[in-house]
Amino acid sequence: MPVTLSHYLAVSAMLFVIGVSGVLLRRSLLVVLMSVELMLNAANLAFVAFSRAIGNMDGQIIALFVMTIAAAEVAVGLAIVLAVFRVRETTNVDEIHGAVLVRPAARLASTLWRSFDSPVTGGAVNGSTSAAKAGSRALRRVRTGALQSYALSVALGAIAVLAFWLLK
Repeated sequence: MPVTLSHYLAVSAMLFVIGVSGVLLRRSLLVVLMSVELMLNAANLAFVAFSRAIGNMDGQIIALFVMTIAAAEVAVGLAIVLAVFRVRETTNVDEIHGAVLVRPAARLASTLWRSFDSPVTGGAVNGSTSAAKAGSRALRRVRTGALQSYALSVALGAIAVLAFWLLK
C-alpha cells in the first residue's frame, strides 16, 4: 500500500493534537515548550507533504523557515524558563501565572476599589440620599393636609407640563 498525502496529513494531525494537549494539560514550562515544538513539526510535516503532492518546493522552503524560527523560539524560551526559575524557583505554569498575572491584577483591583469605588460611588449614593432627605424635609414643611392645596399643586404641575409641551 503506497503512502499517500492523507497518511502524511493524518500523522501531522495526530502530532498537532498531541502538541496541543501537551500545551493545555501539562504544568511544566519545559514540557509546554516541547509541545509547541511538536506542533511546529506537525505543521512542517503538512507543508512538506503538500509540497510533495503538488510538485513544487514552496512547502519545503516554508518548513525550513519554520525550523529556523523554532530554533530561535527554543533559545529564547529556554532563556525565559531559566530566568523565571531563578526568580520563582519553579517551572510550574500555574504558579507562574498566579505570581505574574493573578496576584498583581487582584492588588490592582483592590487598590482601585479603595481609591475609586468606595469614595466616588459611595459619595454619589450618599449625596443622592442626602438630596432626597432634604427634598422630603422641604416638602414636609409645605404639606398642610388640606385637599385643596394638593389639588392646586397637581393642577399647576399639569399646566406647566402642558405649557412646556405646547411651547416646545
